[in-house]
Amino acid sequence: MPDEINLVKLALDSKIVEKVYDDGISPGMKEASKIPVELVKVAHLVLAPIQLLGALQDRFERIVIKISGKVSPENLTKAPTNIAGPILENLRYSNDDSIITECFINLLAKAIDKTKQDQAHPGFIKTLENLSPDEVLLIYVLSKKDLEIVDTMDLDRAQNQFKNLVQEKSDVPVNELQYPSNFEIYYTHLDALGIVTWPVYKQVPIMDGNVQKGIRRYSKLTLTPYGKYFVKACVPDDEYVQQRIREIREES
Repeated sequence: MPDEINLVKLALDSKIVEKVYDDGISPGMKEASKIPVELVKVAHLVLAPIQLLGALQDRFERIVIKISGKVSPENLTKAPTNIAGPILENLRYSNDDSIITECFINLLAKAIDKTKQDQAHPGFIKTLENLSPDEVLLIYVLSKKDLEIVDTMDLDRAQNQFKNLVQEKSDVPVNELQYPSNFEIYYTHLDALGIVTWPVYKQVPIMDGNVQKGIRRYSKLTLTPYGKYFVKACVPDDEYVQQRIREIREES
C-alpha cells in the first residue's frame, strides 16, 4: 500500500497527527512541504467523513499538497461528507493539469476552511461536472467584466420578422478559447445552468429614410448571481488562468 494511503489510514484512526507524520508520510511529501504536519491535517479533514477511494490513491498526495497551500493551518476544519465525497470521486477521472481539476480542488479547499466553508455549496459540484474547460475560461473572463455585443438584423416586411443576424462588435475573447467555434454552444449551456445571462438592453431601428429596414441591438453577456457565487468558490486565480490562456494561444 502506498505511503500516502498509510498516512491517511493513520490520520483517520488517530488524533496524534505528529505520529502520522513520523510513521506514514512519504519522503516526497516531506520534501514538498514546509508544514508537513499541516498536510497530515488536510488529509485527515478531507477524508475523515468517507472511505478512501481506491483509484485516487496514487494521486491523493499531490491533491493534499495543493490544498494545503490554499488554507491557513489555523482555519482547517472537517469537510462536509456531501462535498468531500463527490469531489474526490470526480478527481478520480480528471487530468491533473485540467482547469476543471483546479476548480474541484478550490472547492474542496473552501470546504475545509472554516472561514470560507459557507462558500462551498454542494450544488457547485454538479455544475462543475457539466462544464468544459472553455466554459470555465469564459466564466473567468465574465468575473472580470461584462462582455458587450452589438449586432444587426434585417427587417423582412413580407414575413414581418427580423433575419440575417450580423455581429458588428463582440468583446467575447474567442482567441482565448480552445474551440472558438463552439461559443454559441457554450453560451446556451451556461445559460441553461443558470450561470450567465445575455439580455438586450437597447434596440435602435435602422432606417432608410422614413422606412425601417432593420434593427441594431446592444446586449451584454454577464454572470448571474449564482454564477458570481460559483466564481468565488471554484474558479482559479488570475495566475493559473492566464497561464492556461497562454498555453491555448501557443497551441493554436
